[in-house]
Amino acid sequence: MFSTGSSRRIFRSGAISGDNIFAVGLVIIICGALGVSGYFACRPDGGRNQGAPAKHWFECSKCDEQFALDPSVMTEDERIELDFVLGSDQEAHALDCIQCGATKKAFEMITCPNPECKKRYVPISSSAPWKQFRNLDKYKDICPHCKLELTEARVKAREAAKK
Repeated sequence: MFSTGSSRRIFRSGAISGDNIFAVGLVIIICGALGVSGYFACRPDGGRNQGAPAKHWFECSKCDEQFALDPSVMTEDERIELDFVLGSDQEAHALDCIQCGATKKAFEMITCPNPECKKRYVPISSSAPWKQFRNLDKYKDICPHCKLELTEARVKAREAAKK
């Protein structure tokens, strides 16, 4: 039924060996994994779950009005400007206020991480980061509502999440 002669053909010189088959299989698996990860990384949403669009809140330093911008309903130029404003670490960038029209007076707001507060405010790191980087002791991000420093509020939020 089984012939021993046919199985020897695989192992003769010049034939494909088991090591070669293993190497080819490994290359196919690696290429497939790279292809799948490349597909998800190159998607327009960056491979992230875009369930609910993130709104960015701003407050005008001239009229004190708050407004939200939703990137999903903005034009491409508006999104590029918003990304530029939000992506800067060392330089304060502001948008034009959509309420009063003041030029470059609307700064991004953050939500206080303190679980007892959760109110929005403009941190010094958004409105005047150069002051904060020059003197970290004097210019701290303190929530005007609960009076906690941003770092303390984050610690409090982590502790509340553990309970």
